[in-house]
Amino acid sequence: MLAAVLAAVMVGATAIAAQHQPERRPFGFLAVTLIMLSAAALAWRSTRPVGALVGTIVPIWIYWAANFPGGPVFLAQLVALVTVIWTGRR
Repeated sequence: MLAAVLAAVMVGATAIAAQHQPERRPFGFLAVTLIMLSAAALAWRSTRPVGALVGTIVPIWIYWAANFPGGPVFLAQLVALVTVIWTGRR
């Protein structure tokens, strides 16, 4: 549930922010897919918190490397990082 809510927030807010960043690559299917992959990795945060953290980071690295628009695409990473810290894995 949390992953779905975060995916919707990240995609929606980034789509709005993209309208004000014409110098960036257009916000399209690939950008949305990468954001959704990052949020989907949160499904493993209860059983594999470090794996979930890596799964949230890698798609967003690709997203930034492709020069897609800025926005709150880091929210899933933040949730995964807090989970790793709370579970005692540092």
